[in-house]
Amino acid sequence: MSQQILGTAEDRVLLASDSRVMAWEESGAVARGQVRKLYQLGSHAFICSAGLAVGVDLSQALQREIRAAGVTDFMEIKVMAREFLNREYRRFLLENSRWFQENPEAPRLLYFTLAGYSERLKKCLACVLESKDLALPFTEIDIGPVLTMPRVLKVEARFAHLWSDPSQPLEDLAHFCLQALEKIASRDERVGAPFQVAAVTARGVEFFADFS
Repeated sequence: MSQQILGTAEDRVLLASDSRVMAWEESGAVARGQVRKLYQLGSHAFICSAGLAVGVDLSQALQREIRAAGVTDFMEIKVMAREFLNREYRRFLLENSRWFQENPEAPRLLYFTLAGYSERLKKCLACVLESKDLALPFTEIDIGPVLTMPRVLKVEARFAHLWSDPSQPLEDLAHFCLQALEKIASRDERVGAPFQVAAVTARGVEFFADFS
């Protein structure tokens, strides 16, 4: 499991994530350490995975792909990301089809949050790509200005109030997200530190808290 807090606006996008990794055993999901989930894609974009742990591997591989291509505009990155993630996740599922057949109760959800700045459109954008029950291709789900994944409505309401004020500094918004993640983690072992918080604006990507 992962916990994400997302805020989107034309001049900025902010994303916060935990780092907990869950392993599947016959008795169910068990906490198994931490891993970086949020990766920068070039100078003006980032990706964060949640759900199946293979999402981390795919994010790392996409980071290398974007770096090699030298792409910086988010609209181009989004197209590349969709093609890459669909192709590589399909390959993973083919290679591991027997395991999923033998473990029908194992998690089957994977989603990616992509965000970045488009120089061509002169604005920031974000999208969430989701695969339920191992289905492909990924579908892009509707998102509003603020979203928590999984949904935590109290956090979402408070963050929406802060996010709606364009004068709120990103540092303060990041601090709120960190505090919210800490509270969620204190009552849910599936969510855990260290936490990552990153924002993208026309100036590029900035991390306010990073995996260490």
